[in-house]
Amino acid sequence: MKFVSRFVVGLLLALLAACDEQPESKEPSRNPSPVVKKKTMAPALAAAATYEKKQKQEYEARLEAILNGYRQRIEELKNKAKSLAPTTKEGSPDIIATLDAKSDAVTAILNRLKLASLKTWQDLKPEIHAALDDLETSYDKASLALRSLPERRNTAAVDHGAPHGVVPVNTVAESN
Repeated sequence: MKFVSRFVVGLLLALLAACDEQPESKEPSRNPSPVVKKKTMAPALAAAATYEKKQKQEYEARLEAILNGYRQRIEELKNKAKSLAPTTKEGSPDIIATLDAKSDAVTAILNRLKLASLKTWQDLKPEIHAALDDLETSYDKASLALRSLPERRNTAAVDHGAPHGVVPVNTVAESN
């Protein structure tokens, strides 16, 4: 009887041990080796890097276009300042110099952005946006200041009582 009870106990232990084992799955293991991970992740990482590079280039192009727009508008303000009456020109060089300095600051940050790596270019965004906001505010102030100043009058035209801004035309009879 001892032998039978030992046999039954041994059989029960073997059955219990067999129940704890999970059957082998035909699916791949859920924890791939580092080599397998690297091979499967490489295309995804390359695609992400390509996407990030494209995003950076598009951002640079947008900033370049915005900056070129401001440069063009600053040139228009410079031409406006040149047409001011001599008595009102005094403050205009300072206004234009300030705009040029702010434009140069944005250009410097844009150049740093172009040299920045894909990991660090996002860190420059707040600085770029602050510089652009500063340039925009300065431009708006300068434009408003120059708009309120009187322009130089055309001294070549003869004033015949014509309304301001209307240049009288001499007829053939008046010129003889």
